[in-house]
Amino acid sequence: MLYKYSVVSGEMSEVVPILDDGSGPEEYFRDYVEVLAHEPIEAKAKAIRTKAFRKWREWQKDGDESPYIGLTVRRLTQIST
Repeated sequence: MLYKYSVVSGEMSEVVPILDDGSGPEEYFRDYVEVLAHEPIEAKAKAIRTKAFRKWREWQKDGDESPYIGLTVRRLTQIST
């Protein structure tokens, strides 16, 4: 069966520079995408290959972590086949 899954990354942050020296408040965010897959692990694999997860891949690479760690997958709907 084919399902639509939502995939959400862990929380990330970056400084939003507003002053001349490049400092400013820290902004927190997550990456999100919806993919079609047969099972949750396939949904994770498809999600991390998307443009929407570029920041997540960079964030995990900087910490020497696998991009699969910290992802949340939820099945949304079943797709008729």
